[in-house]
Amino acid sequence: MRYEEVPLSERPYPELPFIGCMRAVPIGCIDTNFHGLLEFYTYDDCTKESWSYEAKFTDGQCVDIRCLEYEHQN
Repeated sequence: MRYEEVPLSERPYPELPFIGCMRAVPIGCIDTNFHGLLEFYTYDDCTKESWSYEAKFTDGQCVDIRCLEYEHQN
């Protein structure tokens, strides 16, 4: 991903110099052949539930995903 300046005429709030002044420009996918563990999380505002997961990658392929923790807040 790279970033570029947004022309003043395209900014949502041109009177505020920093809001919307940059935009992300995708440069394509790069296969890194990741090898290791990746931990990620999710949360549901409606049910007040949260989960944490661990994904195991071998030579760029996801070979396992497991739930590490589940929590429900009252």
